[in-house]
Amino acid sequence: MALETGTYISDLVATNPVTGDSPAAGDDHLRFIKATILATFPNVTGAVTPTHTELNFVDGVTSAIQTQLDALASVAQNTQNATYTLVLTDANKHIYKSNTSAYDWTIPANGSVAFPTGTIVTLVNGGASGAITVKRDTGVVLVLAGTGGDADRTLAAYGVATILKVATNTWFISGAGVS
Repeated sequence: MALETGTYISDLVATNPVTGDSPAAGDDHLRFIKATILATFPNVTGAVTPTHTELNFVDGVTSAIQTQLDALASVAQNTQNATYTLVLTDANKHIYKSNTSAYDWTIPANGSVAFPTGTIVTLVNGGASGAITVKRDTGVVLVLAGTGGDADRTLAAYGVATILKVATNTWFISGAGVS
């Protein structure tokens, strides 16, 4: 049988060499196997020690893991100098107001925007004046941490508040400048 061809490990044929191949062709098969391994792992210059379970943790990773971790290390900003209703892409970000106008920012009902339980959104009123009213959509419960009271809340100028979804339509709010 002729020596198989290919470049990478996926090109190897598990049934080669076949019975009846000349023993003299064995060295050609070994060189081919070595060449495919080297082509598949060109930058491996030392021992690779993770277990198969550890390697499987990276299955499905679509970009550099460090890039993904770096993205999680900061809280992305969504500037909203307007009346605004939270959207799903606001999850785990912060909403920022930078001017002196007053606005309403609304937490939508789960039926409109299904934030997962555990979602955190930080609200930042960076304006020197102009409060933000954190409004509840119909059916939303907004509990002021430490008091248990359910109501729309006001975030004063230079205030920072975090809202945390704890159940289907229940959020807690806490922070500085929240009333």
